[in-house]
Amino acid sequence: MRPSQRYLSAALFVLPALTLYVLFVIYPTLDALRISLYHWRGFSSQRTFAGLENFARLLGDPIYWKALLNNAEIVALTIAVALPAALLLAVAISRSGAGTRFYRVVLPFPNAMGDVAIATLWIFIYSPIFGLLNGILRGTGLGGWARGWLGSPSTALVAVTVPMIWKWVGFYTLLLLGGIYAIDREIDDAARIDGASEWQRFWSITLPLIRQNVVVAVVFMLVLSFNSVFAFTEVMTHGGNPNRATETVPSYLVEQAFQYSQFGYGSAIGVSMLVLMLVVSVFAIRQLLGEGRRA
Repeated sequence: MRPSQRYLSAALFVLPALTLYVLFVIYPTLDALRISLYHWRGFSSQRTFAGLENFARLLGDPIYWKALLNNAEIVALTIAVALPAALLLAVAISRSGAGTRFYRVVLPFPNAMGDVAIATLWIFIYSPIFGLLNGILRGTGLGGWARGWLGSPSTALVAVTVPMIWKWVGFYTLLLLGGIYAIDREIDDAARIDGASEWQRFWSITLPLIRQNVVVAVVFMLVLSFNSVFAFTEVMTHGGNPNRATETVPSYLVEQAFQYSQFGYGSAIGVSMLVLMLVVSVFAIRQLLGEGRRA
């Protein structure tokens, strides 16, 4: 087959997926950018050109900044808990060598559940009266710690983040486990023969060689912590309660666009979220890969 025919065949295979991507990702994104430049109620053909007014409004909107801060806290908590947990599980499974097939089936199970189903499950776990968490605390003599986890501004954001971590930590474990299994065993065996401890082998061999897997995991956490959070806050705290303690950028976008019919401002919020995710993701990739090259 000539190169031109090979490229044509490849293009024909890619075309359906590319068409769907353009229709459902590229076009809506560009349309949101266009709408963000107008004042528009959403259900009328009348719209007023606003230029960058909607974006200027963002800069002085305290609720938007509160939502953005909540998103940042969710991202930080997810990375601080899920990444070390996934690393620990991946290393433990690879070192044990037993039950790998079992773990590959069980670990992604929470990820296969829908966000709404997971959020509903954790509502029952957090229930102040009949919840599993408060029941365990009371049964172990720690009843003073029992509380309405989703009803308190001091605990609601963490309570919403925990189910997200529970959902994704298995997926991240498999992602890192794949990187560990790709490492040449002779390198690890040679280090063990030379007397390197488990920690030394992990820090000096395993972690540097799976750095790209870690980068992918971190970028996934950044993006998913922005996107997946809406379903959890909407179901568990009705979109930002109590007192906007769990307000996030996606929930604020939905409130402005669909509750107050400010589609121009809602689109500006969405565009700002997209730009922010791109900037943070590129920065994270450059920093992590740059450290890997220096190492």
